[in-house]
Amino acid sequence: MRCAKLAAAGMAAALMMTGCGSGNTTVSQIEPTTVKITPESVVFDWQKLYEAKLGEFRNSGDYKDGKGGSMFDIIDITGDGSPELIISPSSEIEMPCRIFTLSGGSVVSIGENGANGVMDYYPAKAVVCFKYSGKNFEIREFKAIEDGELVTKDKFYNNRNGISSGGKLTYEINNEEVTGVNYDKAIAVYTSSPSFEIGRRYSFGAASIKYALYCSESWGPVFNDAQKEQYKKILADKKQSAETDAAFDIVDLNGDNVPELVCSEGTFETAECSIYTLNDDTASEAGSCMTFHGTINCDIEKKVYFSPDPNQKDVFALGNPDKVTGYSPTDNIIDCGRRYVFTDESIQEAFR
Repeated sequence: MRCAKLAAAGMAAALMMTGCGSGNTTVSQIEPTTVKITPESVVFDWQKLYEAKLGEFRNSGDYKDGKGGSMFDIIDITGDGSPELIISPSSEIEMPCRIFTLSGGSVVSIGENGANGVMDYYPAKAVVCFKYSGKNFEIREFKAIEDGELVTKDKFYNNRNGISSGGKLTYEINNEEVTGVNYDKAIAVYTSSPSFEIGRRYSFGAASIKYALYCSESWGPVFNDAQKEQYKKILADKKQSAETDAAFDIVDLNGDNVPELVCSEGTFETAECSIYTLNDDTASEAGSCMTFHGTINCDIEKKVYFSPDPNQKDVFALGNPDKVTGYSPTDNIIDCGRRYVFTDESIQEAFR
């Protein structure tokens, strides 16, 4: 379960009463106190266990450093409130993601899925998809987590993009041949809802791991109601004209424990991410950044952000009107911009 609890120090601060030693204090005399919650004070039962699993993989022979090397993700695939841990050993073409979940107080493997170290996630259907396009065919296999196992729901095959003149056009669902009409109708049950890639969000640097485990899933309790409403209003306005593949994210770009709202226009070539920040309880646009397939990178150690596109050299920092110079990348990178799709359900989920 997602059920979060505040660390003991935070609870103590929240329960402090003025004049508690006088013997005369009553409940009606207690002054209301606003206690600022930090993300690290929000505790989940999976945090230490996933940290140990990441350390185990980091020290294994499967770990790969450098460009295209190992990364990981933490995301609730099933929608039950408790996130899964996804480890992507590398971005090699045939490399699947390894998926882990929490069961009976232990981290258990529930299978592998995907290619290039990533997989598509359809939150409305709570499924992940393995997609492979060959020279003359395409395969899509949709899987869900059921009873602690990764189960294939439907598998689709077609050769429509590679059919030669006079060749046979073939459509299959779960290895049974079907008509093109029935194929399109069946696959649309999944593909008609928005999706995004998961698997390679965090690098394996110490600061990146700490952020992923102890901050990324804790923003709901950190925001006050006014702050939540500010960001929700921006998202509701953008949703009216958002493209199908538009997405958004909540990430702390400057390490001040007040996360920014990052809105991705989509995955098209010229897509940008707009960045909004909070000043007390008021949100305003802080800037924008060119993306690479709809995402930007944040160096959580250096507190800068930039496009993952190697042809884009500009580096930015919140509050700095000038471009950052002399930046040297670290191994504490977060891929930002595409964590939630633009649906009413996802907007509510982001701030729970």
